[in-house]
Amino acid sequence: MDSKVVLFCLLAKLNLIGIFAYDNVALRKLTWQQFPYTDRPLNNITMAEKAVDGLYSDRSAFGGQCTISANKRFTATWRVDLGGVLSIHHIRIYYRTDNNPWDISNGYTSRFLGFSVYISNTSNKYDGYLCFKDTNYTRYTIPDNVTKECVKHGRYIIYYNKRPRLAVNREGYSRYAYSELCELEVYGCSTRGFYGEDCDLPCPENCQERRCDIVNGTCLECRPGYKGKQCEEQCDNYKYGLECSKSCGNCSNGEPCYHVNGSCTNGCDAGVQGYRCDEKCPEGRYGKNCQDACSINCGVPSRCDRVTGECHGGCQAGWKDIGCYKKCPEGTYSFNCQYTCSINCGVPGRCDRVTGECQGGCQEGWKGTRCDRKCDDDKFGLQCAQSCGVCLNKEQCHHINGTCLNGCDKGYQGINCNEECPWGFHGYSCNKTCSNDCFNRSCNAVTGACPVETKTFPIIGGTAAITVVSLAVVILCFIFRRKLIRKYTRGTAKYQNNSEKKAEKLSSENTTPNKDIYGEKGTYQELGPRTEGSDNGGYQKLGHRVEGSDNGEYQELGPRTGVSDNGDYQELEPGMESYDKTKDNTEYQELGQISEHFYYEKLH
Repeated sequence: MDSKVVLFCLLAKLNLIGIFAYDNVALRKLTWQQFPYTDRPLNNITMAEKAVDGLYSDRSAFGGQCTISANKRFTATWRVDLGGVLSIHHIRIYYRTDNNPWDISNGYTSRFLGFSVYISNTSNKYDGYLCFKDTNYTRYTIPDNVTKECVKHGRYIIYYNKRPRLAVNREGYSRYAYSELCELEVYGCSTRGFYGEDCDLPCPENCQERRCDIVNGTCLECRPGYKGKQCEEQCDNYKYGLECSKSCGNCSNGEPCYHVNGSCTNGCDAGVQGYRCDEKCPEGRYGKNCQDACSINCGVPSRCDRVTGECHGGCQAGWKDIGCYKKCPEGTYSFNCQYTCSINCGVPGRCDRVTGECQGGCQEGWKGTRCDRKCDDDKFGLQCAQSCGVCLNKEQCHHINGTCLNGCDKGYQGINCNEECPWGFHGYSCNKTCSNDCFNRSCNAVTGACPVETKTFPIIGGTAAITVVSLAVVILCFIFRRKLIRKYTRGTAKYQNNSEKKAEKLSSENTTPNKDIYGEKGTYQELGPRTEGSDNGGYQKLGHRVEGSDNGEYQELGPRTGVSDNGDYQELEPGMESYDKTKDNTEYQELGQISEHFYYEKLH
């Protein structure tokens, strides 16, 4: 058989045909190793970058084409940075053999067992994708170069191996972990946004970052707002964003939002705001785009439903409708205009829309600010200012006109029962006449009882008796008056005689009258007010004369009978006493009125 045919069949079986069309995107890129080998002279020829230098013909430690890690470590990590996120198809690893046959006699087979390969967008393997982990190879089956397909996008390719510290290793595994790589090749497209064996086919435009499967061109992820294998479909069902995973807000009239960023092209529906219409209206705002303010006339001022504007707590007094923007119509008042103005208002059916207070006061017979109470307490009429008459059983009269609905009580008559029974009548509404046995047919208007004197006389005889009594009273008064005049005349004569004797005594002693003693009022001297209850014994204190006095505060005295040696005091005779109209006062001198009593000085 032709050797070329045999080679073709072998490559087909190994699935290696066409793989060389991809680029080795790891060649000569930056590398890093967890525990590099530091012993001389190998430390200078076994660095981490030896695994991407493109050379692996000499796979021994001293060939300078392999990276060697430190001995006696339980973990071994090596990575290469591709310089950006690239589309990857497969990874190939060439392990250290020391150029010896690769079989169970080669000790490096135990070091290669149990390795893992990761693709990540960060330097942390756990942030990425595990492409392969060896769990089945043995020292008999593991190849010295391994190729693993891993169709992914990533920036870092990470090789990792470990050994347990305490547990017993699996059969055939080395005691410690190593990363002895002679070459690690990463095949894929070096130019972003292309796929295919020759990396010449553009990825669909809606693939996220123009990344697609390197084999069939399907998008790894879609740009926000698109879905489908090649991201050819826009988000629907009110979804938007990356992988169409987010829900639209409340766009105007229920319209769907923009499939990419969720914005509402024609604004928001009632109750929300923001360019995505996903923010609730703040307290005190409502309506489309929250453009309206809640009414200050709400039961809770400026607080309402963010969608409809309906006030919380209803409306304040005087306002109506769900938004409380309309005043109560004429004739209504209070909260939500629920009450009707009284027809008893001065202007019927007209009142204050807030309080219900009537315009023009109340009509006759009503009271209260809302004119909703009838006059009571025996009052009626306009402003309940008029008093009721005496209705039957003290009932309230009619609140408007004052009439007594059930008639008058005893002793009164008239429509309003405010007229007393006329002479000769009594009883309810004065409907009964006084008895003929009553004097002059006069009786009690309430009870009908006759006066106490029930004995009857002829009218002429009664009149004569009254006349006789009156004449007797007049005669007695005349006699009494004559007697008083006669007594006064005798007293005046003695008064004058006593006055002359006192004057002669004063003249013989050449005593000059002092104004403070005698005064200038004829036969009178003005004194100051007498102090009641004075302890001056038989003396009465005289005040000093005040010129021009009208004697309002002074006691008038008759002519002084002598000059007393008592300074400002006048000696009184033992006969001084309170005026008594029953006594014979002819032997006393009148001193004038002091504290509503008349005082007299006994005459000599």
